Amino acid sequence: KIRVLMISGSPSMNYRFMRTGLKNDPSIDLLSFIILRTPSDILNVPLQEQSLIPFPVETLFTKELGNFDVLIFDNFPHQLYLKPTYLENVRDFVNRGGGLAMIGGPNGFSGYVRTPLEEILPVILTQKEDYRRDRPLPVQLTAAGRNHPITRLSSDEKENTTLWAEMAPVDGLNLLRAKNTGSVLVETKGPDPIPLVTVGTYGKGRVAAISTDYCWKWYIARVAEGKDPWAYFKLMEQLFRWLSGDPTLGPVEVVFPERA
Repeated sequence: KIRVLMISGSPSMNYRFMRTGLKNDPSIDLLSFIILRTPSDILNVPLQEQSLIPFPVETLFTKELGNFDVLIFDNFPHQLYLKPTYLENVRDFVNRGGGLAMIGGPNGFSGYVRTPLEEILPVILTQKEDYRRDRPLPVQLTAAGRNHPITRLSSDEKENTTLWAEMAPVDGLNLLRAKNTGSVLVETKGPDPIPLVTVGTYGKGRVAAISTDYCWKWYIARVAEGKDPWAYFKLMEQLFRWLSGDPTLGPVEVVFPERA
């Protein structure tokens, strides 16, 4: 089993469909937390009458993190919960071979400048507001994405290209740029493409940055057209298998002998 810890900043559509995708794979053991109220929310209800459990941040990031294979931050406002030492623990978790997925949104990539996570992410962070939502933009595979195990949804190259050409346009974008060490697999179409799925490595681990909280449209648009959304499930499966270091998704080198 691939043990996945998912922390979502809100009960969004993106969380709902990503969780559905993860639960669709029987080899994934998912533990998820959703932030329904923040420490700054004022509730006129006694503590003993509240049904929501406190977010066990200290236990997760000091004792239990090493028991997982992949960590997901889904539009997570980390400044309210994570101490610098917790972010150092996340960096060390990846360095030792863990996988980290950062999902976009208004809080997705904010506040990480000059933190340990800035070092390991495959995208360049800024201190400016980087989230934009105005109009949906069509998506396309990059040259790297055509052959990468995450985005190769079909073994037939023509069918794979067609699948991605039919993917729904996405809204809600984090305006990020890839580092030289990062590989952009999916981007928006246009003269100034925005990276949507960027991957990289750090130490023995792997990192993915998904700079939109609207990739759930890749699921629901196919359902609206009366088509099977298997491509979305395949993408989620391959993304988290790759992050976990699944050897079946690694490159294979074939060496021929000098003589036939």
